[in-house]
Amino acid sequence: MSISTEIGKAQLSLSYTSKTQRPSYDDLDGTVSYVNRLTLEGGNPYLSPMKIHTVELMGAWKQFFAKVSYEHRRMPSYRQRNLMARMEK
Repeated sequence: MSISTEIGKAQLSLSYTSKTQRPSYDDLDGTVSYVNRLTLEGGNPYLSPMKIHTVELMGAWKQFFAKVSYEHRRMPSYRQRNLMARMEK
């Protein structure tokens, strides 16, 4: 959503966007892979999408341009599993 106006010789624009960023399949993959004998990696199948809200204020006057932006990311909630406890069994 965007709103624009002209005040005198200055142009102002205010915009808002909302996005949903979903985890990749690699991030969701619950299998454990051994990189070497000391390193293992795996995804978390309980990850949720992240919401991103952005507000931008832009202004232009003659050859000058300014932009102020704010972004809020709502982190996803997920359950943690203890991989080391599962490996010790």
